[in-house]
Amino acid sequence: MTLNSGLTWSIQAGQFIYSSPKNSIGPHTHVEVGFPSEEIQLLNPFAENPDDLTGTVYPYVPIEIIEQIISDNGGIEEAEHKPTYKNIPHNNRVGVYLEGIKVGEIAMSSSEGFIYRPKGSQKRNWGEPFETLEQCKISLEL
Repeated sequence: MTLNSGLTWSIQAGQFIYSSPKNSIGPHTHVEVGFPSEEIQLLNPFAENPDDLTGTVYPYVPIEIIEQIISDNGGIEEAEHKPTYKNIPHNNRVGVYLEGIKVGEIAMSSSEGFIYRPKGSQKRNWGEPFETLEQCKISLEL
């Protein structure tokens, strides 16, 4: 993710990530941050390797600190955080991509509607269905 100040970093949450809760849907109270392009003093107490602040991960960072860092750096660079979509032929699904990496898919079912399925998730972790594909896409872009 790139912030408007030019700071880049990785933020992740999910079942096998240093985050809470341990799912891909959230809402998350704590996330994993990794490899910021520069030292971020608010993150220093969480550094897994305090001797390499730009080459380490920061487990279980409270979301309030993430929000403060984003605010302090002028917000998220607009073009970076919108998903893109690609139809998957022959199986009634749409692939969901962030920065060129597939992160999940939208499954289309005549009985259930449109459901976003994060990559690697199991059915119990899926969200509620949407009536239209557009509603599902809008929910992912918020």
